[in-house]
Amino acid sequence: MKQAGLGWVLALLMVGSILRADEVRFADGSVLVVDEVQIQGDLVRIRYGPLVFYLSANEVARVDPPAHDDPQALSVCLHAAVSNDPSWDGPDRRRFLEALSDPRSAETACGLLGSQNADVRLDAIRFFGAVPDPRALRGLVEACRGGEPDIRVEAIASLAAYGQPEARETLTDALSDADPAVRAAAIHAVSQDTDVLSTDLLLNMVNRETDIAPRLEAIAALGGRRGGAIVGRLTELLGEADLQARQAARAALKRIDESK
Repeated sequence: MKQAGLGWVLALLMVGSILRADEVRFADGSVLVVDEVQIQGDLVRIRYGPLVFYLSANEVARVDPPAHDDPQALSVCLHAAVSNDPSWDGPDRRRFLEALSDPRSAETACGLLGSQNADVRLDAIRFFGAVPDPRALRGLVEACRGGEPDIRVEAIASLAAYGQPEARETLTDALSDADPAVRAAAIHAVSQDTDVLSTDLLLNMVNRETDIAPRLEAIAALGGRRGGAIVGRLTELLGEADLQARQAARAALKRIDESK
């Protein structure tokens, strides 16, 4: 059995997931073929033939990039690609981005947009927002229309990177979503698209919205437009009882003034 040494890095970091890999590569370049790697908190459980042994996470060497048709392993690539964890910065993140850049990997990863695992689905949604791919459009649209509110919010943010008619129609529909967080995300996503969000519609949303999050987004969006009606309505909002609305209106008027 190859002995683990301190300083080796766990490259597949997905708490609670089970990853099947062909090999584990150690720091000295040697390779150990394993049957299963499972992350259990701070420990890594490795099954090697009839043997099962445990190592601490910082003692495990990296696992080579997964096969292009392995959704479970590719889900870890997605996690590494979108994670804000600085431990992924450098060669590890680049390595997994390279794996995802292969068209065969991207096609498999698109299937994860419909994953039953919410964390995996969110990683896929965020990835295809940062790296738009026409093959991901259908999955993002379905996530906007049928996911839980947090899924819909993320899908809307990602769908804003797509200019296809289906994407714009989906974002327009989201402006009337029952969830205020989703409506706020939709307003933010299309605030600069006058074909989707006309000034009249934006002013109407400011007037009729009763939930604070989408109303604040609509007020902020007015700061990116010009016109007497907009300045007039924002000026009226400076006298509102709600402090957040007053602050948003003041910031929007400042943006308009600075853009002159």
